[in-house]
Amino acid sequence: MTAIIFDFLAILSLTISIIGIVNDKYWLLLIGAMLVFPFSYLLSSALDFSGFIFLPLFYLGSAIAVYLKNGSVAWLLLLPVFLLALFLLTLVFIFTQ
Repeated sequence: MTAIIFDFLAILSLTISIIGIVNDKYWLLLIGAMLVFPFSYLLSSALDFSGFIFLPLFYLGSAIAVYLKNGSVAWLLLLPVFLLALFLLTLVFIFTQ
């Protein structure tokens, strides 16, 4: 049950971040960083790899890029989070069949 709530927060944070980049609202990316923090903490503790705890830093970097009106850098900084979400979604679909 806990994983479902944290996964929902991660999807919600990605959605809010996309809206923030498209509309040039850096504060939406800051909200996305707060929403992805529990998900990254869960990944760090569950997989014994502390690198996932740095996922909110990608959001913060993207928020700074949006604030400085550099949309391409904002998308590039959010790309690792998108790729991780796609990878985890693929794993879920493979192992639940």
